[in-house]
Amino acid sequence: MSTEIIQELKAFFKGIGFSGYEIEAYITLLNSTELTAREISHNSGIPTGRIYDVLNSLKEKGMLEEHDSRPKKYLAISPNKTLENVIFHQRDENQRRFSSYLERAKELERKLENQPWDRAREDSRVFWSIAYGILPITSLYEKKMAELKTELLLTGFLNERSLKLAPLAKTLNKNISTLLNRGIQIKYLWSFECDERPLGKADIQTVQNIFNRLRVALREWTELPNTNFFQMRYVTKRIPTYYDIFDEKRVLVKMQNPLDATQIFACINILDPTLALGLRARFLNLWTYEAHE
Repeated sequence: MSTEIIQELKAFFKGIGFSGYEIEAYITLLNSTELTAREISHNSGIPTGRIYDVLNSLKEKGMLEEHDSRPKKYLAISPNKTLENVIFHQRDENQRRFSSYLERAKELERKLENQPWDRAREDSRVFWSIAYGILPITSLYEKKMAELKTELLLTGFLNERSLKLAPLAKTLNKNISTLLNRGIQIKYLWSFECDERPLGKADIQTVQNIFNRLRVALREWTELPNTNFFQMRYVTKRIPTYYDIFDEKRVLVKMQNPLDATQIFACINILDPTLALGLRARFLNLWTYEAHE
């Protein structure tokens, strides 16, 4: 293998945080056949007391094979396969670190809530909060919509009163037009709240008629620009929990009023990419395989 390629490999491994010992051990193996730990230590200059930690780390990253002989021997995995293994190992490590940091940040936020400087701010919580009532919910949506970068996935429910109540959300719906002008991709999935029995032809036609009227009404209320960025579909079944997903990282869970199922009683605001991606997968599964246009 050329010296130039060796130097590029070293620079790559160093750039993603590998130690000098890890790099030297791998390059030593790459330029050899099977070697024992003692031989790797001698050829690379890595202290004997550190060599097994280094080799275990390389094995975990998918960079070498360990042969169960006496003494054990090690063989470098081919560079192209090593690069693949290393990239996915780094991805998984980053995800684990991210999840750990996120949980620690949530815990710190809970503790900060009791501090004087936090109580002085009206909506200081970032990772988890609840909004009750029309005005706080509308304010929450306007704030999070303003922060959107690429995508908004919305769920809503259809029933006999949907068209009558929809104008109450006129201010909120108009934000959709602003988002589309900014190039945000929006998918709006509606659920028709029928029971579990199969729908007859008349029921299906009723659902379609309501959805078509809602589509027309929304375009009037929101003053939607002529764009392909906004799509609407519906499913003829209940969605167990209504939620909206912002940029694959934030979820607003919508709770229906137990006294009046036509109203949203509260919204839980959750910043959690793992939850958002899981719900996004469910949303897109419904959207692709069960929804109607």
